[in-house]
Amino acid sequence: MKKFLIFIYILVVLVFLKLVVTFSINEVIIYGYEKGIYDKNFAKSLFVLNFNEKYIAHYNYGNILYKIGYYEDAIKEYNKALDNKPKEDRVCSIRINLALAMVNTINDEMECEDKYKVYEDSLEVLYEDGCAYEGNDDGSSEIADKLEEEIQT
Repeated sequence: MKKFLIFIYILVVLVFLKLVVTFSINEVIIYGYEKGIYDKNFAKSLFVLNFNEKYIAHYNYGNILYKIGYYEDAIKEYNKALDNKPKEDRVCSIRINLALAMVNTINDEMECEDKYKVYEDSLEVLYEDGCAYEGNDDGSSEIADKLEEEIQT
């Protein structure tokens, strides 16, 4: 019985330490993000610590990549976030950022048809999961509806 209690105690301490370390690293990354300091390599530590909710690490890493102008890489991370079954209340935030990253890949050298395709694809991203609904403002995200309107103009 005593060995079992020691095992439980050690397990509780380890879980507590994991939570403290994860919280601390997230706070440091958020602080840097808010101050405009985007450390791509440090942000990768999120993947180790958020093994139980991988979508968060991919979403946050995508945000960092987006802020430093790596839109293609950000798109990959947002897609990974969606693939890792995010909580329902986070899906639209991920989709909005994904659509923004897609639109930001458009450049002057692209053919008109290619630009149009990117706009169409970004709108489809917003329509999935009901974040925005084509042609009206009844989506589950007001921000997605607003972005849809901006993309269409």
